Amino acid sequence: MFRLFNQTDPSRSEDRKRGNTRKREKTGEKWERKTRKGRKRAMGETEKMREIERGRREEGEEKQVRRKKRKTKGQNGKEKEKMTKRGGREIVKAQKETEGKTKI
Repeated sequence: MFRLFNQTDPSRSEDRKRGNTRKREKTGEKWERKTRKGRKRAMGETEKMREIERGRREEGEEKQVRRKKRKTKGQNGKEKEKMTKRGGREIVKAQKETEGKTKI
């Protein structure tokens, strides 16, 4: 019974036709899923984004670069975290002190 009811319910059937796009509208995501034919519905959106990027480059704003943390073990058991992209910052962490404490 439930399955039949769900199929005939008009508010639900429209959601099913459009797939995830309805959910994305509610959450406010920019891109819609590709349609079955493989075209992007929001093609106009990509053009807008490109224009915004061009404007930013002209003003001199740089793209944000995600930095990866690479962990390398240094001498004396101290741990260093190196930033792989620009800067090469090093953060030195001291090893946990276990001396004097008995392990159970």
